[in-house]
Amino acid sequence: MPQQCGTILCMIASKQKAPKHGRGRMTVDGRDDVVMRKTTFAFRPSKRQERGLHRLLSVAFEVYNAGLQERRDTYRLAGKTVTLHEQFGALTGTREVRPDAFDFGLQPLRGSLRRLDEAMAAFFRRVKAGETPGYPRFKSWRRFNTAMWDEPSSWKADLDRRILYIQGVGDIRLPKPALRQLGRFAACGGDMRTLTVTRRRAGTGWVWRATVGFRAVAVEKTIPTVGEDSLVGCDRGVKVTLALSDGTMITMPRWAADAREDIAELQRRPGDQTQVQPRVAAGQPAGRQAPRQGREACGQLGTGDRQRSCGRLRRDRVRRPQPGSDDP
Repeated sequence: MPQQCGTILCMIASKQKAPKHGRGRMTVDGRDDVVMRKTTFAFRPSKRQERGLHRLLSVAFEVYNAGLQERRDTYRLAGKTVTLHEQFGALTGTREVRPDAFDFGLQPLRGSLRRLDEAMAAFFRRVKAGETPGYPRFKSWRRFNTAMWDEPSSWKADLDRRILYIQGVGDIRLPKPALRQLGRFAACGGDMRTLTVTRRRAGTGWVWRATVGFRAVAVEKTIPTVGEDSLVGCDRGVKVTLALSDGTMITMPRWAADAREDIAELQRRPGDQTQVQPRVAAGQPAGRQAPRQGREACGQLGTGDRQRSCGRLRRDRVRRPQPGSDDP
């Protein structure tokens, strides 16, 4: 089946806002011949493979919490900062102590430490900017749902055999939609470099998804056309409001930018609440109904007491004015 390369027009993004791709960021301005792309697909592991994936995530979350504790205690006791590469070196020295943690290879463990390093970098960036810092917290096993491989090691996607091999888990069968997505970028010369496995609770089971990052994906250049049937690609920008594939940059008018907060405040205000009259029970006059608490109290009384109490409630009710009446 012939494969066709996808068309990439342009994407304007800052380094901070650009989508994450392994260690780097996918910043595309429409002038590159090759780009980095990623694709996400769902897969269904067997019960044995699912147990292996759960054990992988438990090991990854344990490494994350251990790395966070090391950084926190080192700064409290010695006033020093532990770097990512220092933790990489310490991680390899724990193979003799915890050999079971290396059943899945070294890359997913490094992925947890790299995720911690990004959280710490974001913390210091917020401190420098004067924002609410939000120090990274320890993760629980139920909330740690992602394992990362930043290099093509300990995993491999074989499109010919239709499997995704993960060390310590086994050969996972790839569904047909995953084969189409992976084959499309592979046909454009893409090289698989990164892998991310994510789980999500769905009812009594789990939904598993994998994201594969490609490097050196060829871009099919397009030339904007003019005329009645011409097509123009557009993308929401960071510095500009809208960027078109023909080079046009559209910026939000100043008056609209200044009134953005006022519009949001008006949208948050509650509207006029219409009082809805409750339905009238069968056998009662239109427009009259005993209060709910009174009705519940009547139901708990005996026959004679219920008749006397409900009679008092009916006498104390206020009649709703009928249309066309002169009552205030």
